[in-house]
Amino acid sequence: MTIDIYTDGSCLGNPGPGGWGAVVVTDGAERELAGGERATTNQRMEVTAAIKGLASVPAGSAVTVHSDSLYVINTMTKGWKRKANTDLWPALDAVVGERTVTWQWVKGHAGHPMNERADRLAVAAANAAAGRAPARIAGGATDVPDAAGGPDAAGALGAGGAGGLTHLDAKGRAQMVDVGEKADTERVAVARGAVVMKPETLRLIRQVEAIDDSRYPSRWQLSTRVRSLLGLQMIHDTKIAQLRQQTAARARECIIQTIADESLDDAGRRLHQMQIASIVSGLLQKNELQQLGVALERNQPGDKWLNCMALADLHRRIGWIARGNGLAGTVNQPGWQSFNSHMRRARALLLQAWDINPSLPESSMSMMEMTMTVKGIVNEKSQFWFEQAVKADYEELRTYKLYRWSLQPRWGGSVARMLALGRDCLNGKQFDTNVPWQFHLSVASAIANSRDSRMILQSPRVFEDYKKLFEGYIENEGPELPSFRKSQLA
Repeated sequence: MTIDIYTDGSCLGNPGPGGWGAVVVTDGAERELAGGERATTNQRMEVTAAIKGLASVPAGSAVTVHSDSLYVINTMTKGWKRKANTDLWPALDAVVGERTVTWQWVKGHAGHPMNERADRLAVAAANAAAGRAPARIAGGATDVPDAAGGPDAAGALGAGGAGGLTHLDAKGRAQMVDVGEKADTERVAVARGAVVMKPETLRLIRQVEAIDDSRYPSRWQLSTRVRSLLGLQMIHDTKIAQLRQQTAARARECIIQTIADESLDDAGRRLHQMQIASIVSGLLQKNELQQLGVALERNQPGDKWLNCMALADLHRRIGWIARGNGLAGTVNQPGWQSFNSHMRRARALLLQAWDINPSLPESSMSMMEMTMTVKGIVNEKSQFWFEQAVKADYEELRTYKLYRWSLQPRWGGSVARMLALGRDCLNGKQFDTNVPWQFHLSVASAIANSRDSRMILQSPRVFEDYKKLFEGYIENEGPELPSFRKSQLA
């Protein structure tokens, strides 16, 4: 029994939709095989064609494989390194090992009838995988992905491309056409496109759009809209970009209106300050920040504390944009100059806000961060502003988090100072709050900044402090601990 297999592969884009084709000739009887994948490469299709063709003939057969792919031929006969498509070569080795195979290279597109036939099968399958024209393999088998139109919508492509179009070559690529003998005609070209996005992305966009139809007050609508968009910032999509621009414009207007309100109480000020800070740091771009800054500088009447805090956040954000997020050695001189200028302005505004209302901790918390990047007015350290923030609101957990961060060795702190902060929080015995729990978080930070975590955990004093922590919460809250506390203690 004589068996010859003629194989070829095709890919539209490489990578892109692709197809493979094989013509199997057994003692003169011919069979056609083809298949495709929606995302592949030309080389993968060449290897797949050989695998599928060999797998279709009985084990133990003597087979000659004819291919125009030097990639396949030389890998199997000359030991070319298999750096890519490592999932396919074992499959090819397996079917080759069960048969006696001779490899024969043929020059592609040189008029070899069987090679051209395999090529047409591969191109047809690639087009079917791309949804252009379903493949129909006469008297053979196909595993081309389903395409619109069904299996009987069209036949395999001819030598001139889809439907014999002369401006496409056998691979489906555009080619020059001589139209000198054709009469003048008027044609209309219609281009259609599609936007492909993940279902969860579409769902989030619809959620953002639905906010406008809700009955919530405009300020709460904006807050929800901003939080939704912050989750979409890393997705590059035209629709999302438009939503961001619309939301940014509304956010600027809302910030100006909010700060102009002179009837806010302290709770309202703190709530709006958090919202403004999230908008400034996550939503607005540099030009939008600058426009908002000009408007706030111009509209001085209103809530002075909130105005100072908003302007300080603006200057801090613009300063970091100018500096960039790279290491200090990568920042150029203009970047440093702009950064320092904006930070000095932000510090002055924060001091003004603190002077206006020292009973609110936000200005002190921000000054803690400022002293890590810009020297204090009288060389005060972060500890001074930590104490002011705690005096303003003992239970504000952001204060402890910021101070704990400032105590890292990289900022001139130490593991010992982190542990001391945790013990101070524990010894306050305010077990009706989350302040004592800062001991555990301080231990975790100390471990993260220590070369020997076991030394910290195995310290007898740390063990005794943990007992004090657990017993304090259990005694305060009784046997019916809230579920979140059970999780903490576990």
